[in-house]
Amino acid sequence: LLLCDKGHPVMGFIAPVYLEVDQELIISGFIVGYAGLRQDTFPRIEQWPTPSQSGESLLVQRDGDDVLYLSTLRHQEVPPLSLRIPLTRTELPAVRAILDDNAGEILGPDYRKEAVLAVYRPVAGTPWRLLAKIDRAEVLKPLWNTLIWLIPTTLIAVLALMAALIALWRQRERAQRYFLQVAQSKSNQIEQNFFNMPFI
Repeated sequence: LLLCDKGHPVMGFIAPVYLEVDQELIISGFIVGYAGLRQDTFPRIEQWPTPSQSGESLLVQRDGDDVLYLSTLRHQEVPPLSLRIPLTRTELPAVRAILDDNAGEILGPDYRKEAVLAVYRPVAGTPWRLLAKIDRAEVLKPLWNTLIWLIPTTLIAVLALMAALIALWRQRERAQRYFLQVAQSKSNQIEQNFFNMPFI
């Protein structure tokens, strides 16, 4: 990957041309070409599959002791192949993507110092890593919105349940007092009847 004289990223390729001499293939030359990445490749990489304010896909590669961002950045106006970050910043998802040989995921700050959830994987046959990331705040926003209405609803339900339990307890207390009064009244009536009996 390199920048052409207009400052646009291009990918160069070299393909050998073979010539058969005495049933043996001999390289007789090379075809050298360039493919622009700005019109086709980078826009496909930069597309996020769902509506998102912060979702971003990037291509990165190792360049000496740095991570080099190959694609354009969504949140910074810097040209491709210009942002470099030292490999010593291991908390960054782009650095982890370069240092890990396999696919993985990480929670950490991105190049804007925003906390992001990121996944990465190597691009087969290249030194590149594809990094997809989204702000942690954007991921958690639906959860916070749900909690905003769920907490008051739960509180109202708990208060209603407590009020119902208190009402039932008071009703039970009244019923017990009533039964005690009825039993006391019967006991008093029996006692009154006993003392009103004529003695022989």
